Amino acid sequence: MLGLDGKTAGLPRKVLYMCWAVLMTAGILLGWVFWSVWWPFEPLALDEESGSIANHNKMVDRGGTLMVRMKYCKHTNLTAQMVSSIEQGASLWLLSSQLPAFTLGCHDQNVGLAIIPVALPIEATTAEGNGMSVLRVRLNYRINPLREVTYSFVTEPFTINP
Repeated sequence: MLGLDGKTAGLPRKVLYMCWAVLMTAGILLGWVFWSVWWPFEPLALDEESGSIANHNKMVDRGGTLMVRMKYCKHTNLTAQMVSSIEQGASLWLLSSQLPAFTLGCHDQNVGLAIIPVALPIEATTAEGNGMSVLRVRLNYRINPLREVTYSFVTEPFTINP
């Protein structure tokens, strides 16, 4: 900028360029943070019919694999962390995290979500008197360092053979 006397007034051009560069970089970083946190991205779409038990007569043996029918559409190659637990009446048992390989695309398939521990103490009756159990599953997808998407579902009741 030229002053009234024909000489430059204010800050030197290099300082002005540095200020503009810092402001532009800050704006781009702020935009990236907003996009990372609030972009409506869903890595997995679970159908409402997911969670039905595929084992014969809805029974599973100790040490056996609990097969669950899953209807889903997976939209990304990200892997999830799975936390699952068996609930029987007022009792809760956490299971080891063994995540099946959900493949890209839309699928309707039976998936082995849990291996029932052999040493699992099974109550003879529950508050309902059925001896029925359910599997509670939570899938956590880490989209980026600022965002995590969680999906939860509960299977229909099943019986664990003693």
